[in-house]
Amino acid sequence: MNSRDLIDQWDDARLLAASHENPYCFEVLVKRYRALMLHAANKVLHDPAEAEDAVQEAFFNIYKSANSYHAKPFASFKSFLYRVSINAAISKYRKQKRRYASEYPVSFQKEVYLNVRDTMPDCSSEAQMHFLKNCMMYLPPDLRSIMDQYYGEGKSFQEIAKDNGISPNAVEVRLFRARNALRVVVESKQKEL
Repeated sequence: MNSRDLIDQWDDARLLAASHENPYCFEVLVKRYRALMLHAANKVLHDPAEAEDAVQEAFFNIYKSANSYHAKPFASFKSFLYRVSINAAISKYRKQKRRYASEYPVSFQKEVYLNVRDTMPDCSSEAQMHFLKNCMMYLPPDLRSIMDQYYGEGKSFQEIAKDNGISPNAVEVRLFRARNALRVVVESKQKEL
């Protein structure tokens, strides 16, 4: 039995403690818990690529603070990793939300608003715009991208088609789907209020 086989049998806290001296120890932790952490992050972000980024950030933070980890009574190492991955995903979500809110001009927000105004909550226009920005985050990335390019960047159907390798008719259909999806999100979020 070689040393890697022995290391594979170590408990999680021991692996983490030894990870700075032997990177293979941390690799074992990543192999053990990557799927769990991806699942947790994806629950928050609803986007596998973004969840992957959040998990990478979480593992990086765990590795950096490996020497300061102390097991807590009645808490498993697995629950610690789960919590770290959820926190990393929430941080990523908040950054996206802030970036998204500042990226789009008022004209973009107003044009999108005109497409869903009949389903918006009855409150001030500023609150409605904030509500709309939050709802946009729930759109699938491909539909959000089409809306971003058309409304946010002011691109024509032809430009979007060229950039995405699709036909202008496909752009029109996707934009239609995106507006309808946004309407559904707005309606569902309004019911939660």
